[in-house]
Amino acid sequence: MTFLHPEFALFGILGLLFLLFQKKRKFTHLHFFKNTKSFSVDIVDLLILIFLTLSLMYPVKYTTKYITSKVDYQFYNNKKEKIIIILDDSLSMEDYVKLEKSIALNIIENNKAKADIMLVIFEGDYKILSYFTDNYDELKKQINDLYFNAVTGKGGSMLRDTISGVINAFRPYNPKIYILTDGSPNDESSVSVQQLKKLANGMQIKYIGFGDDKNNKIYEKIFNNTKLKKYNPVSKYQEKTKVYSYQEEEFFYWFLVAAFMLMIYKIIRLRFENFNFGV
Repeated sequence: MTFLHPEFALFGILGLLFLLFQKKRKFTHLHFFKNTKSFSVDIVDLLILIFLTLSLMYPVKYTTKYITSKVDYQFYNNKKEKIIIILDDSLSMEDYVKLEKSIALNIIENNKAKADIMLVIFEGDYKILSYFTDNYDELKKQINDLYFNAVTGKGGSMLRDTISGVINAFRPYNPKIYILTDGSPNDESSVSVQQLKKLANGMQIKYIGFGDDKNNKIYEKIFNNTKLKKYNPVSKYQEKTKVYSYQEEEFFYWFLVAAFMLMIYKIIRLRFENFNFGV
């Protein structure tokens, strides 16, 4: 047990001094009080003082509880194969957009595993056009409706940042990733080629380049030489333990009740000791 306000012990010390030095009243009909000495203390007064002091000091105890819960982290059905198609919708793809859309539609139609498919588009920034789904009609509609600079409306290109973001976010699902681009000649990504190569290691990535930009050969070399690793899918449940530390009141109300009851006893006793029964 500890006290939140130990400074109130001073109240008890001052109260005790007051009890010791006050002049006690003598009650002639009680032999107990006939021989009262100058430093005698009524036990009831002393108990009232002790209980009030303890309640003012606010006794508490510290309690720690550990609560363990299972959290469902499964966003998608991990048993189904996952495919991510990354589409370049920057203005430099103007000569290849029809071919790009045709290849993307072909990937959707001809995947034998009937996988969950995600569409990601990029130019000066990137975004997820469609999360993992097996609604192929909707996916095909989104591809057919795709237009240039659909992400920011300003253009530009961030190929390496897009691929890195996809890998970091969805690596645990071990997806097959298809990248359709012209090599992003004006790439403004913060991720370097060497960083991308390191991130891509172990992933199933197929690079489909359009045109004769030199970056196509660089990216083809990076992704074709990756050694595939098998990653366990995200576990369905993970346990999380939270620690709660808090204060609990200890005997606070009991001390108050005891002091209150003794006060009532004191008042009743004084009332009857001073009552004249007419004798």
